[in-house]
Amino acid sequence: MSRAFHIGDLLSIVQDKFVCPDGIAGLEAVLSYMTGDSIMTHQMVLAADAVKPDVLAQHPWLKDVTVPDSVKDEATGRAFLTLAAAEHGEWHELEPAPLSWGQHDPMADFTNQYPNTPVIAVDLDADGGEFHG
Repeated sequence: MSRAFHIGDLLSIVQDKFVCPDGIAGLEAVLSYMTGDSIMTHQMVLAADAVKPDVLAQHPWLKDVTVPDSVKDEATGRAFLTLAAAEHGEWHELEPAPLSWGQHDPMADFTNQYPNTPVIAVDLDADGGEFHG
């Protein structure tokens, strides 16, 4: 089952320049959909790298759309997206690609990315009320 995403969300994955019109929520939505996982903020770069080939396979024309260096803030980003949407369409269907992502443990991903950052795991009981640290 496919789902439509904004051209800015797709370009943010394939061009490595953040131009999501709805901010980080848009990128999180497309990455969670593509991976079949609930992507956490620290996993976004990993997930984008994992699904980029699938996004390009489904929409190869995206590799030819370049986000210009002049896009540096929300105003220039929105201006660029208006032009890009007029030329290429605003919404594009994607099929999920969970095999590209595989199995990921968010805590393991965090400690791999930030090995010198202490992590305190909080485990809640079944009621969600008691701390068992």
